[in-house]
Amino acid sequence: MAGETGKREFSLRDYLGVIERRRWLLIGVFAVFVVVALLVSFRTKPSYEATTELSYAPQAPVSSITQGGSNYVSPTSVQQTLQTAAAVLVTPEMAQRVADALGLTDPKQLDAKISGGQMANTSLLTITAQCPNAQKAAVVANAYGQAWVAWSRQLDLDKVDEAVRLVKLQLVSYKTAQQKKDPAYFDLKANLTQLITFRAAVSKGEYAVASAATVPKGPYTPKHLRDGLLGVVLGVVVGLASVFLAEQLDVRVHSNEEVADALDLPVLGRLPQVPKELGRDGSLVVLHDPDSPGAEAFRVLRGNLDFVGVDGEGRSYVLDTYCAEGGTLAAHAERIASHRLREVQATYCDPAGASRTDQTGLSNVQQFARWGIRCTYTTSARLRDVRNGISMVRAALAPADGRPRLFYR
Repeated sequence: MAGETGKREFSLRDYLGVIERRRWLLIGVFAVFVVVALLVSFRTKPSYEATTELSYAPQAPVSSITQGGSNYVSPTSVQQTLQTAAAVLVTPEMAQRVADALGLTDPKQLDAKISGGQMANTSLLTITAQCPNAQKAAVVANAYGQAWVAWSRQLDLDKVDEAVRLVKLQLVSYKTAQQKKDPAYFDLKANLTQLITFRAAVSKGEYAVASAATVPKGPYTPKHLRDGLLGVVLGVVVGLASVFLAEQLDVRVHSNEEVADALDLPVLGRLPQVPKELGRDGSLVVLHDPDSPGAEAFRVLRGNLDFVGVDGEGRSYVLDTYCAEGGTLAAHAERIASHRLREVQATYCDPAGASRTDQTGLSNVQQFARWGIRCTYTTSARLRDVRNGISMVRAALAPADGRPRLFYR
């Protein structure tokens, strides 16, 4: 948490800054997903879909007549029947019946993907056919519907006929006039009459075509607009994920806030890049173009430095000892003393003085300490650049006396 670690909390502006900084990564990932989605969409062969709807009107079971059972059909039973029908529709046996009805020798010649299901909150059975040809999709869907109606009706008739046959076999056993006076005989005769009447009702079938399939006007798949929008959504999601993943894996410094967090120091100013022509002739931007934004940035930094009082009476002397071969610390000490500088900030401190002409066996920091000069150093490249930059600006903006000079070795 920010309060426990001392780190600054991220705001919406920070996240937008990350996206702006890595916008080309986001644009690249986004473009790849959109292009791939459209390529796949346009290269996919079109498939057409047609649907036939069958209404289901359940009838009382045969057992309600032969065994005196209830003729009530519950909604749960209706739902289970339709679910079973949807499963039976996709079996090879049903495909063979449809192929026979269409005069085909092999069910594979249907070249269709069949699916069945119950329309929600209704007693409708839907039969859907997907084909590469629009007209064939409608023909196959209607053929499946008609084949299912005929097959289910025949199953019901077979059940009634079997019940009639069993009742007749029982009636044959009553041969004498005395036996025919038995009440059971009259019950069987009544059942037979009811079965014959029931068969006439069953012959109409429990299923009927409620809505025949029509030739689809357009392909079911692919849908270019839908596929393009899907590519856009995936491109944005994956692109943003890539941006923030890359940001987490990147250890470089991208903002002054990151520098302040790394050094645990406040940001005193932001300086623009100095024009190359000024760097070549050693001119200072505050003198060369005092009204420019760069000069104003230096003046703001100078004011901030004065406000926090970091300079005091003396000035800092920047010494890069990695580049000081051939020099002597004594010469540096004289210059420090002549300009009344307060401290030395060094980088890549020579641990044994081996790179200096006045080898003493002491490091630069130790040698300066003997002369009563405060000296600090760092070996971190990032911190070295930041500290040296600040120190160089101090020396350039507020020299001890005379024309501004930049002491840097």
